[in-house]
Amino acid sequence: MVVVMEIQVFDTCKVVESGKYQARLLIDENKIILFAGLKSWPAQIVSGTHAGTVIRHVDYIKTSDLPASSEVQMQNTRMIEQLAEAARKITACNNRTLQLEEELRVAGLSLVSQRNELEVERNGKKRVKLPKEIVEALQICATAGLKGTRLISYLPVTNQLFIDFDRIVIESLDKIRDFCFKDSNEPDLILKAMVYGYTSVPEKNGLKEYRNEVTRIIQKWWNTIPPADGKHDPERLTDQIFDYLQNEDGKLPF
Repeated sequence: MVVVMEIQVFDTCKVVESGKYQARLLIDENKIILFAGLKSWPAQIVSGTHAGTVIRHVDYIKTSDLPASSEVQMQNTRMIEQLAEAARKITACNNRTLQLEEELRVAGLSLVSQRNELEVERNGKKRVKLPKEIVEALQICATAGLKGTRLISYLPVTNQLFIDFDRIVIESLDKIRDFCFKDSNEPDLILKAMVYGYTSVPEKNGLKEYRNEVTRIIQKWWNTIPPADGKHDPERLTDQIFDYLQNEDGKLPF
């Protein structure tokens, strides 16, 4: 069996550049007995562009024995099997990754669908109408970080929050709490406002309009010659105002 080995060629070599090469020993069977004490033989490079070149024994040193061709084949086979196993694992990982991505995509679609359903439900509900002062109190609390469920949870313990919040925030919480449990017939009205949103009830300007109308009636009465109906002027004025109020019955803010 030919033994292939690795040699290091010295700079003294004139036929090839120094470096490492694969080579085999050139043993002369006729000289084995005659030169039994000879420890080194010429080497012949067996691969690369310098294959076939003979190197003198003084121009190289053996660095290691390379495995025989059969062993190289076995190593190659093992490497191929290892690479194939690695490829199978990579494929399995890729398939699992694709599966997880699909599961995430489906879960994402489900979340989007649920969000859309909630949005539809929320849009289907009208915003809760609250008095202007309650809306202002909610805005003050929101600025202080009290909104949603946190706001609701703090309403029963407003007297314990004086250290953590400014006085205006505590007063706003008290105002909201009183509205929930005293002024309103719906204790959960604020909770609904947190879910569906809220808006301020338009200010009632009816009183001003009625006042202007009464002023107009008085001005008309003042500039009109009293008819001969036997009534005193105050009575006639009272009749006109009373008639107007009767026509507006059910609309008055008082």
